[in-house]
Amino acid sequence: MSAAYFFRLRGDLVGRWSALAAPPHPGHSGRVEESRAIPVSVEDDCIEEWGIEEEMLPTAQDPVEDAFGVRRYRITLRAPDARQWSGEATDIFECLIELRKQIEPLGLRTCCNGARLDAWASGMQRDMGGGAFVYLLDGVPPKQAPPQVNTLDPAPLDTIASVADQRAWHDEWRRHRRR
Repeated sequence: MSAAYFFRLRGDLVGRWSALAAPPHPGHSGRVEESRAIPVSVEDDCIEEWGIEEEMLPTAQDPVEDAFGVRRYRITLRAPDARQWSGEATDIFECLIELRKQIEPLGLRTCCNGARLDAWASGMQRDMGGGAFVYLLDGVPPKQAPPQVNTLDPAPLDTIASVADQRAWHDEWRRHRRR
């Protein structure tokens, strides 16, 4: 590959990234948002549909440089009665953990893949994908890739665990895998 071709290709890729990362117009905040419904277990394991929003928070850095720096995300859970809770972190999975720490003492549980007992986001999923996907680790034979699912997609209530139980399960799974 010639140097001229490489730099033209690199410039094209950086230009595409800039177009994706830059705000669509000068007055835009720079946030990338997605809103959706998420099942939440309330008292007596009754499931209700609540709103959840994902945001990629703007930074003062140039969008191209930001691709190699630290990003911040926020997810906000909105109850039908207008109560809301937010978790902010460097990836969606960690945002969900922070959010769950706030709602678990209230008897609320998000019924999504990221709250499953056997779910965990790897370092690469967090760094490269912003924690938008998690692995489902239970029952996966050694040296086989576990299935990936969207962190905030719905999951059955009987697969959901507390943050503490999920961390303990993951720690034990890691110890077992190293043997």
